[in-house]
Amino acid sequence: MRKTLLKVEALSSGYGGVDILKDVSFEVKESEIACIIGPNGAGKSTLIKTVYGLLKPSAGKIIFKDEEISGLNPLHVLKKGISYLPQGRAVFPLMTVQENLEMGAFSRRDAKVREDLAKIYEKFPILKERRNQLAGNLSGGEQQILAIAMALLLYPTLMMLDEPSLGLSPQSMSMIFETIKAVNKEGITLLMVEQNAKKALQLADHAIVLELGRKRFEGSGQEVLANPELRKLYLGG
Repeated sequence: MRKTLLKVEALSSGYGGVDILKDVSFEVKESEIACIIGPNGAGKSTLIKTVYGLLKPSAGKIIFKDEEISGLNPLHVLKKGISYLPQGRAVFPLMTVQENLEMGAFSRRDAKVREDLAKIYEKFPILKERRNQLAGNLSGGEQQILAIAMALLLYPTLMMLDEPSLGLSPQSMSMIFETIKAVNKEGITLLMVEQNAKKALQLADHAIVLELGRKRFEGSGQEVLANPELRKLYLGG
């Protein structure tokens, strides 16, 4: 049995005193891929922003590695081992790939940074080829890989991604999902919000379906894919 890494208990959160997320509970196990799906406005991004500390919960608890982290600021959450990749391209467009990676390790003061940079280039040859190019000149898929690589330099236990395939071509989208699988094979737990629900569910060990800020269903990715009602509502039949 995999151990619980992240536990969300009766969580409510939102903006300006209005709760978008209402009484949501779920668990994410170590080394699994979990995805959050649902229509626009369901509270998916609100959920992971609250886990990361960008939003403060109005009720409930967030427990990571058996420690409550509810309401901690993002820097403290990051130091606990949770990384967050927001929607869009979380890179510095006017800096080179190399400079972006160095920025990714901004909070590290150890002697292994150069060694880890070399490992990143070994892991992602496309970044090595582009190391002296401005990040803003990379394709959307390459920028997303760079953002993932930057996050990896901080040794996250849990990586949260908000719409990693947003705005990408089909080819780049496939490249990102393959990258996500490769990262997970290294033992990193992933929690992602994804509008391409069918593709995400094919990858996911665990799925949470949100609707109007509440949890509608929870189960394996395959259980969601096999559920006729959920397929009709969220996957187009």
